[in-house]
Amino acid sequence: MSQEAYMKVHYEILARREDEAVKSFLILSSSTHEVKEASWNPGEKTLSKALDALGIPISSLHEKDITPIRVFPELGVISAVSKVKSILDLIEQALAKLIRRVEPVPRSKALLISSVPMIKTPFVWEQGYTGKGVKVAVVDSGIDPSHPELPRAVASRSFVEDEPVDDLDGHGTHVAGIIAGRGEIYSGIAPDASLINSKVLNKDGWGYDDDIFAGIEWAVEVAGAQVVNLSLGHTPLPSEAEIKFASKYLEWIRRGVLFVAAAGNEGPAPETIKSPAIIPGVIAVGAVDKQGLIASFSSRGSQRVEKILGEIKPTLVAPGVSIVSTFPSDISHKGKIDPLHAYLSGTSMAAPHVTGIIALLLEASAERGYPPQDNYSNIVASLIASARSLQADKYAQGHGIIDSRRALAGLGKQKIQAPGEDALDRYRNYLSILESENLNARVESMVEILQSFLGVGILAMSFLSPGGNPSASILDALRKAYQSGLITREQYIYTLAYLLDKQKKQ
Repeated sequence: MSQEAYMKVHYEILARREDEAVKSFLILSSSTHEVKEASWNPGEKTLSKALDALGIPISSLHEKDITPIRVFPELGVISAVSKVKSILDLIEQALAKLIRRVEPVPRSKALLISSVPMIKTPFVWEQGYTGKGVKVAVVDSGIDPSHPELPRAVASRSFVEDEPVDDLDGHGTHVAGIIAGRGEIYSGIAPDASLINSKVLNKDGWGYDDDIFAGIEWAVEVAGAQVVNLSLGHTPLPSEAEIKFASKYLEWIRRGVLFVAAAGNEGPAPETIKSPAIIPGVIAVGAVDKQGLIASFSSRGSQRVEKILGEIKPTLVAPGVSIVSTFPSDISHKGKIDPLHAYLSGTSMAAPHVTGIIALLLEASAERGYPPQDNYSNIVASLIASARSLQADKYAQGHGIIDSRRALAGLGKQKIQAPGEDALDRYRNYLSILESENLNARVESMVEILQSFLGVGILAMSFLSPGGNPSASILDALRKAYQSGLITREQYIYTLAYLLDKQKKQ
Protein backbone atom coordinates (compact mmCIF):
# COMPACT_ATOMS: atom_id res chain seq x y z
CA MET A 1 0.00 0.00 0.00
CA SER A 2 1.30 3.45 -0.88
CA GLN A 3 2.18 5.99 1.78
CA GLU A 4 -0.64 8.25 0.54
CA ALA A 5 -3.17 5.47 0.98
CA TYR A 6 -1.70 4.49 4.35
CA MET A 7 -2.10 8.04 5.63
CA LYS A 8 -5.83 7.84 4.99
CA VAL A 9 -6.45 4.92 7.34
CA HIS A 10 -6.93 5.27 11.10
CA TYR A 11 -4.38 3.29 13.12
CA GLU A 12 -7.09 1.23 14.84
CA ILE A 13 -8.08 -0.23 11.47
CA LEU A 14 -4.48 -0.78 10.38
CA ALA A 15 -3.89 -2.61 13.62
CA ARG A 16 -6.41 -5.33 12.76
CA ARG A 17 -5.95 -8.49 10.73
CA GLU A 18 -6.66 -8.09 7.03
CA ASP A 19 -9.33 -10.80 7.16
CA GLU A 20 -11.11 -9.21 10.14
CA ALA A 21 -14.53 -7.64 9.49
CA VAL A 22 -14.84 -4.05 10.71
CA LYS A 23 -17.42 -1.30 10.63
CA SER A 24 -15.84 1.85 9.24
CA PHE A 25 -16.63 5.43 8.36
CA LEU A 26 -15.56 6.38 4.83
CA ILE A 27 -14.97 10.14 4.83
CA LEU A 28 -15.48 11.47 1.32
CA SER A 29 -14.01 14.40 -0.56
CA SER A 30 -17.49 15.54 -1.59
CA SER A 31 -20.97 15.96 -0.11
CA THR A 32 -24.48 16.54 -1.41
CA HIS A 33 -27.80 17.82 -0.09
CA GLU A 34 -29.67 15.18 -2.08
CA VAL A 35 -31.23 12.01 -0.64
CA LYS A 36 -31.07 12.99 3.05
CA GLU A 37 -33.14 9.95 4.00
CA ALA A 38 -30.22 7.62 3.16
CA SER A 39 -29.15 7.71 6.82
CA TRP A 40 -32.48 6.84 8.46
CA ASN A 41 -34.02 4.83 5.60
CA PRO A 42 -31.09 2.84 4.19
CA GLY A 43 -32.83 0.60 1.68
CA GLU A 44 -30.82 -0.62 -1.32
CA LYS A 45 -32.56 1.81 -3.67
CA THR A 46 -32.07 4.81 -1.39
CA LEU A 47 -28.44 3.95 -0.70
CA SER A 48 -27.74 3.51 -4.39
CA LYS A 49 -29.27 6.88 -5.21
CA ALA A 50 -27.30 8.64 -2.45
CA LEU A 51 -24.03 7.00 -3.45
CA ASP A 52 -24.60 7.93 -7.10
CA ALA A 53 -25.08 11.56 -6.01
CA LEU A 54 -21.71 11.33 -4.25
CA GLY A 55 -20.03 9.84 -7.32
CA ILE A 56 -19.67 6.33 -5.92
CA PRO A 57 -21.58 3.58 -7.77
CA ILE A 58 -22.83 1.05 -5.25
CA SER A 59 -21.46 -1.67 -7.52
CA SER A 60 -17.91 -0.41 -6.88
CA LEU A 61 -18.39 -1.19 -3.18
CA HIS A 62 -20.06 -4.54 -3.76
CA GLU A 63 -17.20 -5.58 -6.07
CA LYS A 64 -14.84 -5.20 -3.13
CA ASP A 65 -17.19 -7.06 -0.75
CA ILE A 66 -17.98 -3.81 1.07
CA THR A 67 -21.53 -3.48 2.39
CA PRO A 68 -22.71 0.13 2.81
CA ILE A 69 -24.90 0.53 5.91
CA ARG A 70 -25.78 4.21 6.05
CA VAL A 71 -25.00 7.29 3.97
CA PHE A 72 -24.90 10.82 5.39
CA PRO A 73 -24.90 12.78 2.10
CA GLU A 74 -24.75 16.27 3.65
CA LEU A 75 -21.67 15.33 5.64
CA GLY A 76 -19.98 13.23 2.98
CA VAL A 77 -19.81 10.18 5.27
CA ILE A 78 -20.58 6.52 4.58
CA SER A 79 -20.64 3.73 7.15
CA ALA A 80 -19.82 0.30 5.82
CA VAL A 81 -18.92 -3.21 6.92
CA SER A 82 -16.09 -5.13 5.25
CA LYS A 83 -12.84 -6.92 5.83
CA VAL A 84 -9.84 -4.70 6.42
CA LYS A 85 -8.22 -5.87 3.18
CA SER A 86 -11.26 -4.79 1.16
CA ILE A 87 -11.05 -1.26 2.56
CA LEU A 88 -7.32 -1.07 1.83
CA ASP A 89 -7.86 -2.30 -1.74
CA LEU A 90 -10.66 0.22 -2.23
CA ILE A 91 -8.67 3.31 -1.30
CA GLU A 92 -5.57 2.05 -3.12
CA GLN A 93 -7.40 1.48 -6.37
CA ALA A 94 -10.92 2.37 -7.47
CA LEU A 95 -11.88 5.23 -5.21
CA ALA A 96 -8.54 6.66 -4.11
CA LYS A 97 -9.47 10.23 -5.04
CA LEU A 98 -12.97 10.13 -3.56
CA ILE A 99 -12.11 8.82 -0.08
CA ARG A 100 -10.13 11.16 2.18
CA ARG A 101 -10.11 9.11 5.35
CA VAL A 102 -11.16 5.74 6.80
CA GLU A 103 -12.00 5.62 10.51
CA PRO A 104 -13.52 3.10 12.91
CA VAL A 105 -17.15 3.56 13.93
CA PRO A 106 -17.20 4.07 17.71
CA ARG A 107 -19.64 2.17 19.90
CA SER A 108 -21.65 3.97 22.55
CA LYS A 109 -23.32 2.40 25.54
CA ALA A 110 -26.07 3.20 27.98
CA LEU A 111 -24.51 5.05 30.92
CA LEU A 112 -25.85 3.15 33.94
CA ILE A 113 -24.35 2.72 37.32
CA SER A 114 -37.79 10.56 44.97
CA SER A 115 -36.25 12.91 42.50
CA VAL A 116 -39.22 14.99 41.20
CA PRO A 117 -39.76 17.04 44.40
CA MET A 118 -35.99 17.38 44.78
CA ILE A 119 -35.78 19.58 41.68
CA LYS A 120 -38.94 21.59 42.55
CA THR A 121 -41.08 20.26 39.66
CA PRO A 122 -44.50 20.27 41.42
CA PHE A 123 -44.40 24.08 41.54
CA VAL A 124 -44.09 24.20 37.73
CA TRP A 125 -47.02 21.81 37.38
CA GLU A 126 -49.09 24.12 39.57
CA GLN A 127 -48.45 26.89 37.03
CA GLY A 128 -50.07 24.66 34.39
CA TYR A 129 -46.94 23.43 32.60
CA THR A 130 -46.70 19.67 32.03
CA GLY A 131 -44.94 19.47 28.67
CA LYS A 132 -48.08 19.70 26.52
CA GLY A 133 -47.32 20.00 22.81
CA VAL A 134 -43.58 19.40 23.22
CA LYS A 135 -41.90 16.58 21.27
CA VAL A 136 -39.13 14.84 23.20
CA ALA A 137 -36.89 12.28 21.49
CA VAL A 138 -35.62 9.39 23.59
CA VAL A 139 -32.61 8.14 21.62
CA ASP A 140 -31.95 4.95 23.52
CA SER A 141 -32.75 1.23 23.67
CA GLY A 142 -36.42 1.70 22.77
CA ILE A 143 -39.59 2.30 24.80
CA ASP A 144 -41.91 -0.42 26.01
CA PRO A 145 -45.14 0.25 24.04
CA SER A 146 -47.26 -1.76 26.47
CA HIS A 147 -46.22 -0.04 29.70
CA PRO A 148 -49.41 1.34 31.30
CA GLU A 149 -47.67 4.41 32.77
CA LEU A 150 -46.09 5.66 29.53
CA PRO A 151 -47.78 7.57 26.71
CA ARG A 152 -47.74 5.89 23.32
CA ALA A 153 -44.85 7.26 21.30
CA VAL A 154 -45.99 9.63 18.54
CA ALA A 155 -43.26 8.23 16.28
CA SER A 156 -41.07 5.13 16.55
CA ARG A 157 -38.22 3.69 14.53
CA SER A 158 -35.51 1.12 15.17
CA PHE A 159 -31.98 1.72 13.94
CA VAL A 160 -30.72 -1.55 15.39
CA GLU A 161 -30.34 -4.38 12.92
CA ASP A 162 -32.82 -7.21 13.43
CA GLU A 163 -34.45 -5.66 16.50
CA PRO A 164 -37.96 -4.13 16.71
CA VAL A 165 -38.73 -0.74 18.25
CA ASP A 166 -39.59 -2.46 21.55
CA ASP A 167 -37.18 -2.07 24.45
CA LEU A 168 -35.28 -5.34 24.94
CA ASP A 169 -32.89 -3.87 27.50
CA GLY A 170 -35.05 -1.71 29.80
CA HIS A 171 -32.81 1.36 29.81
CA GLY A 172 -34.86 3.40 27.32
CA THR A 173 -38.15 2.67 29.10
CA HIS A 174 -36.60 3.81 32.39
CA VAL A 175 -35.36 7.04 30.79
CA ALA A 176 -38.75 7.66 29.15
CA GLY A 177 -40.49 7.29 32.51
CA ILE A 178 -38.26 9.91 34.12
CA ILE A 179 -39.21 12.32 31.34
CA ALA A 180 -42.91 11.58 30.83
CA GLY A 181 -44.11 8.83 33.18
CA ARG A 182 -47.76 9.11 34.20
CA GLY A 183 -47.87 6.89 37.29
CA GLU A 184 -49.68 8.01 40.42
CA ILE A 185 -46.66 7.23 42.59
CA TYR A 186 -43.76 7.49 40.15
CA SER A 187 -44.44 10.43 37.86
CA GLY A 188 -42.18 11.86 35.20
CA ILE A 189 -41.07 15.49 34.96
CA ALA A 190 -43.22 16.35 31.91
CA PRO A 191 -46.10 13.82 31.93
CA ASP A 192 -47.93 15.40 28.99
CA ALA A 193 -44.92 15.58 26.65
CA SER A 194 -45.07 13.66 23.37
CA LEU A 195 -42.38 10.98 23.17
CA ILE A 196 -40.43 10.03 20.05
CA ASN A 197 -38.93 6.55 20.28
CA SER A 198 -35.64 6.40 18.37
CA LYS A 199 -34.13 3.02 19.13
CA VAL A 200 -30.35 2.99 18.63
CA LEU A 201 -29.07 0.68 21.41
CA ASN A 202 -29.38 -3.09 21.22
CA LYS A 203 -30.61 -5.58 23.81
CA ASP A 204 -27.25 -5.33 25.57
CA GLY A 205 -27.28 -1.53 25.74
CA TRP A 206 -24.71 -0.93 22.97
CA GLY A 207 -24.98 0.92 19.68
CA TYR A 208 -22.78 2.02 16.79
CA ASP A 209 -22.40 5.74 16.27
CA ASP A 210 -23.62 5.70 12.67
CA ASP A 211 -26.90 4.17 13.85
CA ILE A 212 -27.08 6.60 16.76
CA PHE A 213 -26.53 9.66 14.58
CA ALA A 214 -29.05 8.37 12.02
CA GLY A 215 -31.54 7.98 14.88
CA ILE A 216 -30.92 11.55 15.99
CA GLU A 217 -31.22 12.88 12.45
CA TRP A 218 -34.52 11.07 11.92
CA ALA A 219 -35.88 12.28 15.28
CA VAL A 220 -35.09 15.91 14.44
CA GLU A 221 -35.67 16.12 10.69
CA VAL A 222 -38.58 13.69 10.30
CA ALA A 223 -40.29 13.32 13.68
CA GLY A 224 -39.84 16.97 14.68
CA ALA A 225 -38.08 16.57 18.04
CA GLN A 226 -37.59 19.82 19.96
CA VAL A 227 -35.35 18.32 22.63
CA VAL A 228 -33.28 15.14 22.34
CA ASN A 229 -32.23 13.00 25.30
CA LEU A 230 -28.97 11.06 24.90
CA SER A 231 -28.36 8.85 27.91
CA LEU A 232 -25.43 7.19 26.19
CA GLY A 233 -21.88 7.95 25.18
CA HIS A 234 -18.36 6.88 24.27
CA THR A 235 -14.86 8.20 24.89
CA PRO A 236 -14.29 11.12 22.47
CA LEU A 237 -12.52 9.78 19.38
CA PRO A 238 -10.31 12.20 17.46
CA SER A 239 -11.70 11.71 13.96
CA GLU A 240 -13.19 13.57 11.03
CA ALA A 241 -16.52 11.80 11.49
CA GLU A 242 -16.70 13.12 15.07
CA ILE A 243 -16.13 16.67 13.80
CA LYS A 244 -18.72 16.31 11.03
CA PHE A 245 -21.35 15.01 13.42
CA ALA A 246 -20.53 17.80 15.90
CA SER A 247 -21.07 20.36 13.13
CA LYS A 248 -24.58 19.00 12.62
CA TYR A 249 -25.38 19.21 16.35
CA LEU A 250 -24.32 22.87 16.28
CA GLU A 251 -26.48 23.55 13.23
CA TRP A 252 -29.54 22.03 14.93
CA ILE A 253 -28.85 23.93 18.16
CA ARG A 254 -28.85 27.22 16.25
CA ARG A 255 -32.20 26.21 14.76
CA GLY A 256 -33.64 25.74 18.24
CA VAL A 257 -33.26 22.01 18.94
CA LEU A 258 -31.78 21.28 22.37
CA PHE A 259 -29.61 18.26 23.19
CA VAL A 260 -29.15 16.78 26.64
CA ALA A 261 -26.52 14.08 27.20
CA ALA A 262 -25.27 11.99 30.10
CA ALA A 263 -21.83 13.23 31.18
CA GLY A 264 -20.50 9.72 31.80
CA ASN A 265 -19.79 7.36 34.68
CA GLU A 266 -16.00 7.50 34.91
CA GLY A 267 -15.59 9.88 37.84
CA PRO A 268 -14.02 11.06 39.98
CA ALA A 269 -11.14 11.24 37.47
CA PRO A 270 -10.90 14.59 35.62
CA GLU A 271 -11.57 14.98 31.89
CA THR A 272 -13.80 11.93 31.65
CA ILE A 273 -16.83 13.56 29.95
CA LYS A 274 -18.17 11.33 27.19
CA SER A 275 -19.20 12.19 23.66
CA PRO A 276 -21.72 13.59 22.72
CA ALA A 277 -21.87 15.37 26.11
CA ILE A 278 -18.46 16.93 25.48
CA ILE A 279 -19.59 18.56 22.20
CA PRO A 280 -20.00 22.35 22.52
CA GLY A 281 -23.62 23.36 23.02
CA VAL A 282 -24.75 19.92 24.19
CA ILE A 283 -26.01 20.10 27.78
CA ALA A 284 -23.81 17.67 29.71
CA VAL A 285 -25.44 16.32 32.87
CA GLY A 286 -23.66 14.86 35.89
CA ALA A 287 -25.31 13.01 38.77
CA VAL A 288 -26.03 13.71 42.44
CA ASP A 289 -27.54 11.46 45.10
CA LYS A 290 -30.70 12.27 47.06
CA GLN A 291 -28.67 14.17 49.64
CA GLY A 292 -27.38 16.48 46.92
CA LEU A 293 -23.86 15.08 46.96
CA ILE A 294 -21.98 14.53 43.71
CA ALA A 295 -22.05 10.84 42.81
CA SER A 296 -18.54 9.38 42.87
CA PHE A 297 -19.08 7.82 39.44
CA SER A 298 -20.20 11.06 37.79
CA SER A 299 -17.68 12.14 35.12
CA ARG A 300 -15.74 15.34 35.67
CA GLY A 301 -14.49 18.11 33.42
CA SER A 302 -11.41 20.27 33.97
CA GLN A 303 -10.07 23.78 33.73
CA ARG A 304 -8.41 22.82 30.47
CA VAL A 305 -11.70 21.65 28.95
CA GLU A 306 -13.34 24.93 29.96
CA LYS A 307 -10.50 26.96 28.51
CA ILE A 308 -10.42 25.12 25.18
CA LEU A 309 -14.16 24.66 24.61
CA GLY A 310 -15.24 27.95 26.19
CA GLU A 311 -17.83 26.31 28.45
CA ILE A 312 -17.93 24.31 31.67
CA LYS A 313 -18.50 20.56 31.45
CA PRO A 314 -20.57 19.10 32.95
CA THR A 315 -23.11 21.85 32.40
CA LEU A 316 -25.44 20.87 35.26
CA VAL A 317 -26.11 18.04 37.67
CA ALA A 318 -29.37 16.27 38.51
CA PRO A 319 -30.54 13.27 40.55
CA GLY A 320 -28.97 10.08 39.22
CA VAL A 321 -28.59 7.63 42.12
CA SER A 322 -31.20 4.93 42.82
CA ILE A 323 -33.85 6.53 40.62
CA VAL A 324 -37.14 4.63 40.43
CA SER A 325 -38.89 4.73 37.06
CA THR A 326 -40.83 2.64 34.57
CA PHE A 327 -39.39 -0.70 33.43
CA PRO A 328 -40.63 -3.45 31.08
CA SER A 329 -42.55 -6.15 32.93
CA ASP A 330 -40.96 -8.97 30.91
CA ILE A 331 -37.32 -8.04 31.62
CA SER A 332 -35.67 -9.10 34.85
CA HIS A 333 -33.33 -6.71 36.65
CA LYS A 334 -31.75 -6.68 40.10
CA GLY A 335 -33.17 -3.19 40.68
CA LYS A 336 -36.82 -4.16 40.18
CA ILE A 337 -39.13 -3.14 43.01
CA ASP A 338 -42.31 -4.45 41.34
CA PRO A 339 -43.24 -5.77 37.86
CA LEU A 340 -43.47 -2.27 36.34
CA HIS A 341 -40.68 -0.33 38.08
CA ALA A 342 -36.98 -0.53 38.84
CA TYR A 343 -34.34 1.68 40.36
CA LEU A 344 -31.20 2.42 38.35
CA SER A 345 -28.22 4.71 38.88
CA GLY A 346 -26.01 6.63 36.47
CA THR A 347 -25.76 9.89 34.60
CA SER A 348 -28.18 8.16 32.22
CA MET A 349 -30.82 8.81 34.88
CA ALA A 350 -29.68 12.38 35.56
CA ALA A 351 -29.92 13.55 31.94
CA PRO A 352 -33.69 12.92 31.49
CA HIS A 353 -34.41 15.04 34.58
CA VAL A 354 -32.95 17.99 32.68
CA THR A 355 -34.69 16.94 29.46
CA GLY A 356 -38.05 16.87 31.28
CA ILE A 357 -37.51 20.36 32.70
CA ILE A 358 -36.60 21.63 29.23
CA ALA A 359 -39.91 20.21 27.95
CA LEU A 360 -41.72 22.27 30.61
CA LEU A 361 -39.77 25.39 29.65
CA LEU A 362 -40.39 24.83 25.94
CA GLU A 363 -44.13 24.78 26.64
CA ALA A 364 -43.82 28.00 28.61
CA SER A 365 -41.66 29.57 25.90
CA ALA A 366 -44.22 28.82 23.21
CA GLU A 367 -47.01 30.27 25.38
CA ARG A 368 -45.00 33.46 25.84
CA GLY A 369 -44.28 33.77 22.12
CA TYR A 370 -40.50 33.24 22.21
CA PRO A 371 -39.21 32.14 18.77
CA PRO A 372 -37.69 28.62 18.50
CA GLN A 373 -34.32 29.95 17.36
CA ASP A 374 -34.01 31.59 20.80
CA ASN A 375 -34.49 28.30 22.64
CA TYR A 376 -30.80 27.92 23.49
CA SER A 377 -30.25 31.53 24.52
CA ASN A 378 -33.42 31.60 26.67
CA ILE A 379 -33.74 28.12 28.11
CA VAL A 380 -30.10 27.19 28.68
CA ALA A 381 -29.50 30.64 30.18
CA SER A 382 -32.42 30.11 32.56
CA LEU A 383 -31.23 26.63 33.56
CA ILE A 384 -27.70 27.85 34.26
CA ALA A 385 -28.71 31.04 36.08
CA SER A 386 -31.22 29.21 38.27
CA ALA A 387 -29.05 26.21 39.17
CA ARG A 388 -28.27 25.90 42.88
CA SER A 389 -24.57 25.73 43.67
CA LEU A 390 -23.41 22.77 45.75
CA GLN A 391 -20.42 22.42 48.01
CA ALA A 392 -18.43 20.77 45.26
CA ASP A 393 -15.77 21.52 42.67
CA LYS A 394 -17.20 23.33 39.65
CA TYR A 395 -15.82 20.70 37.30
CA ALA A 396 -17.86 18.10 39.17
CA GLN A 397 -21.13 20.09 39.49
CA GLY A 398 -20.92 22.45 36.51
CA HIS A 399 -23.20 25.39 37.25
CA GLY A 400 -25.02 23.41 39.96
CA ILE A 401 -28.13 21.29 40.46
CA ILE A 402 -31.19 22.08 38.35
CA ASP A 403 -34.13 23.88 39.95
CA SER A 404 -37.23 23.90 37.73
CA ARG A 405 -39.09 26.44 39.87
CA ARG A 406 -36.32 29.02 39.62
CA ALA A 407 -35.75 28.19 35.94
CA LEU A 408 -39.39 28.96 35.09
CA ALA A 409 -39.28 32.19 37.09
CA GLY A 410 -36.14 33.30 35.24
CA LEU A 411 -37.22 32.26 31.74
CA GLY A 412 -36.57 35.09 29.29
CA LYS A 413 -34.76 37.26 31.86
CA GLN A 414 -31.26 36.09 30.96
CA LYS A 415 -29.62 35.35 27.65
CA ILE A 416 -26.69 33.15 26.74
CA GLN A 417 -25.21 33.04 23.28
CA ALA A 418 -25.51 29.80 21.35
CA PRO A 419 -22.16 28.31 20.32
CA GLY A 420 -20.62 30.53 17.66
CA GLU A 421 -18.73 29.81 14.48
CA ASP A 422 -15.54 29.14 16.45
CA ALA A 423 -17.13 26.31 18.50
CA LEU A 424 -16.26 23.65 15.95
CA ASP A 425 -12.65 24.84 15.74
CA ARG A 426 -12.44 24.73 19.53
CA TYR A 427 -13.73 21.17 19.55
CA ARG A 428 -11.35 20.16 16.76
CA ASN A 429 -8.48 21.62 18.76
CA TYR A 430 -9.54 19.68 21.85
CA LEU A 431 -9.68 16.40 19.92
CA SER A 432 -6.26 17.10 18.40
CA ILE A 433 -4.78 17.53 21.87
CA LEU A 434 -6.35 14.24 22.97
CA GLU A 435 -4.91 12.48 19.95
CA SER A 436 -1.44 13.85 20.64
CA GLU A 437 -1.63 12.79 24.28
CA ASN A 438 -2.83 9.34 23.22
CA LEU A 439 0.21 9.00 20.99
CA ASN A 440 2.62 10.04 23.72
CA ALA A 441 1.01 7.72 26.25
CA ARG A 442 1.10 4.77 23.87
CA VAL A 443 4.71 5.40 22.89
CA GLU A 444 5.75 5.56 26.55
CA SER A 445 3.84 2.36 27.28
CA MET A 446 5.39 0.60 24.30
CA VAL A 447 8.94 1.65 25.17
CA GLU A 448 8.43 0.47 28.74
CA ILE A 449 7.17 -2.91 27.57
CA LEU A 450 10.04 -3.42 25.14
CA GLN A 451 12.80 -2.32 27.49
CA SER A 452 11.54 -3.67 30.81
CA PHE A 453 9.99 -6.95 29.72
CA LEU A 454 11.48 -7.83 26.35
CA GLY A 455 14.86 -6.17 26.56
CA VAL A 456 14.95 -5.27 22.87
CA GLY A 457 14.90 -2.12 20.80
CA ILE A 458 12.03 -0.69 18.81
CA LEU A 459 13.03 -2.32 15.51
CA ALA A 460 14.00 -5.71 16.93
CA MET A 461 10.67 -7.26 16.07
CA SER A 462 11.84 -10.61 14.65
CA PHE A 463 10.92 -12.32 17.95
CA LEU A 464 7.28 -11.98 16.95
CA SER A 465 7.16 -14.87 14.52
CA PRO A 466 3.87 -15.69 12.76
CA GLY A 467 3.39 -18.91 14.73
CA GLY A 468 0.97 -18.76 17.66
CA ASN A 469 0.52 -14.99 17.81
CA PRO A 470 -2.65 -13.62 16.18
CA SER A 471 -1.08 -10.18 15.71
CA ALA A 472 2.33 -11.36 14.54
CA SER A 473 1.59 -11.05 10.83
CA ILE A 474 0.41 -7.47 11.31
CA LEU A 475 3.49 -6.57 13.33
CA ASP A 476 5.74 -8.15 10.73
CA ALA A 477 4.03 -6.23 7.92
CA LEU A 478 4.22 -3.07 9.97
CA ARG A 479 7.95 -3.52 10.56
CA LYS A 480 8.59 -4.07 6.86
CA ALA A 481 6.51 -1.03 5.93
CA TYR A 482 8.59 1.12 8.25
CA GLN A 483 11.92 -0.29 7.11
CA SER A 484 11.00 0.26 3.46
CA GLY A 485 10.09 3.89 4.11
CA LEU A 486 6.36 3.60 3.40
CA ILE A 487 5.43 4.86 6.86
CA THR A 488 7.09 7.24 9.27
CA ARG A 489 8.65 6.30 12.59
CA GLU A 490 5.77 8.04 14.40
CA GLN A 491 3.16 6.07 12.44
CA TYR A 492 5.03 2.85 13.13
CA ILE A 493 5.33 3.51 16.86
CA TYR A 494 1.70 4.64 17.17
CA THR A 495 0.32 1.45 15.62
CA LEU A 496 2.80 -0.81 17.36
CA ALA A 497 2.01 0.78 20.72
CA TYR A 498 -1.69 0.16 20.19
CA LEU A 499 -1.11 -3.52 19.40
CA LEU A 500 1.19 -4.14 22.34
CA ASP A 501 -1.14 -2.34 24.69
CA LYS A 502 -4.01 -4.44 23.36
CA GLN A 503 -2.01 -7.68 23.89
CA LYS A 504 -1.04 -6.66 27.43
CA LYS A 505 -4.73 -6.32 28.37
CA GLN A 506 -5.71 -9.72 27.00
